[in-house]
Amino acid sequence: MATYLRFTATINDDINKGFSYLKLPSLKKPRKLDGLCAFRFDTWLNGEFDREMTDTEILNEIKKIASHQHYLNCSVAALIDADYIEGNINGEGSIVKPNYLIKEYILNFETKVD
Repeated sequence: MATYLRFTATINDDINKGFSYLKLPSLKKPRKLDGLCAFRFDTWLNGEFDREMTDTEILNEIKKIASHQHYLNCSVAALIDADYIEGNINGEGSIVKPNYLIKEYILNFETKVD
């Protein structure tokens, strides 16, 4: 079990379904996956800090990830506890079996991200 980040406004429905779809321009129709698409997310700060991230630090890190991906159109992100199944064939994140929701975060991109 590990913590994963998923960009979605329907996390409870996603967890209940237990799967998502892969949508690529090369596919004629979306492909059903064996779990949810998500990114591994570590909330532990190693080194000199040696502590869990604060909610503000977590939110800022989520915003950084979103700004480097194409998730700027998503206004909600969720941290979930999940089990790794496999790497995502599109090279973004992993396919995971969700266990439970840890917390949802509302993304306000008008707020500056360091």
